[in-house]
Amino acid sequence: KAKSWSSRFLDHEFLQRCAILDSILRQQRGKLAVAAHCFASSLSSFGDSAALRTAKQLEESADKISFRQAFELFERLESDVRDLTKTLKGAPSAA
Repeated sequence: KAKSWSSRFLDHEFLQRCAILDSILRQQRGKLAVAAHCFASSLSSFGDSAALRTAKQLEESADKISFRQAFELFERLESDVRDLTKTLKGAPSAA
């Protein structure tokens, strides 16, 4: 049976977030932009969301923000993705 888009996303989103975090910790701006772009592409399958907007912000600002700011955006992305995955799994979102 073919997996749904949401199942595929849920299977791989952790690794994509790890790539973003790794590029921040290693202070590699080019890799940060690429990793954020790939994650934003995956997120775009589910329409506009806070997670998509944050991933795009990371991608677009990778070459000019401090890595501290990038980490703060990553923390926001983590929260946004948590909310999205709850929705995809059918769990009620936190109010």
